[in-house]
Amino acid sequence: MGAFGFHPVPKPSFGRGKEKRGARGKFSKETILEIFKRDGWRCVHCGTNKDMEEIPHHVIFKSQGGLGILENGVTVCRTCHSWAHSCRAGREWFESFILSLYGKLNGVEDK
Repeated sequence: MGAFGFHPVPKPSFGRGKEKRGARGKFSKETILEIFKRDGWRCVHCGTNKDMEEIPHHVIFKSQGGLGILENGVTVCRTCHSWAHSCRAGREWFESFILSLYGKLNGVEDK
C-alpha cells in the first residue's frame, strides 16, 4: 500500500430533495383502501364489481401532475378505465364526478 496507507473518506448521505420520478403521484396503500371504501368497491361509472382495476384511476393523470390523494382517485373496472383514457368525454366524466364529490380537482379548489 505504500507509505501513505489507504483511508477512504465515507460517502456523505444526503437526503433526496424530491421523490423518485416513478414514486410521484402514486397512491399509498392506505389511500387505495380509502378510495375503494368510498366508492363501495364498485366502478363509479358503470356500477359493476367485476373485472376491477387493482389501482384506482387518477382523474388528473400522473403525467399531468396528478397527486396520489383521495380527491384524485376513483374505483373503475377495466372497460371504464380504458374509456377514461381513450376519449375526452371519458376524462371529463371522471373530472365532473370528483368535482361533484369534493368541489375540487387534484386537491385544488375549482375557480
